[in-house]
Amino acid sequence: SFVLFSAIFLLSIAVIQRLCKKDYLTFIILAIVMTLGSVRYYQASENEIVSRFPDKYVTVNGIIYSSASLSDGDYKYRYTMKLESLSYLGESFETNDKILLNTKESLPFGTKISAKGFLSEIEGINNEYEFDFSQYYMGQGVFARLTAQEMTTNGIAFSPTPTFISGRFCEWASNLIDSHFSEKSAPIIKAIITGDKSGFS
Repeated sequence: SFVLFSAIFLLSIAVIQRLCKKDYLTFIILAIVMTLGSVRYYQASENEIVSRFPDKYVTVNGIIYSSASLSDGDYKYRYTMKLESLSYLGESFETNDKILLNTKESLPFGTKISAKGFLSEIEGINNEYEFDFSQYYMGQGVFARLTAQEMTTNGIAFSPTPTFISGRFCEWASNLIDSHFSEKSAPIIKAIITGDKSGFS
């Protein structure tokens, strides 16, 4: 995979150089941006935790980093969880990977949790007309799924990052909309104001 990555990287540099011709400043800027993006993508694909702990029963500790998306079944709440650590067979590993977490409970954005379950890949589509959730989440840097067999919450975290602050604000706005509008109109208003389309079937 490293050889293929390197070949694509060098080819991309050649294409950028051809497009920029003698505009060296533009070439340098584009090359730097592409290099940083490529390194991030390569690190994410090489270090995805599901490849290190395939179908293993693990304990994950981290923070809920999304609003809930609803699905069918007992574990109907689905979140993106940003990990701080993962434990397996008594050994703990620090990580900042993200996973898809299914729970029976509704959790606020920013909840600090510890959950136990089997780590698995996010399944792709079965036919060409279905929405490919695996590709969607891979685009967000999420490569693994865990259904919480056991779970404990440890309060609400705070992070001064734009992603965290905007997430908390969107959740506050969503709760406000839910309290003032009907079940039919609230999902539409939330989609317009916060970009959260999870209320649609």
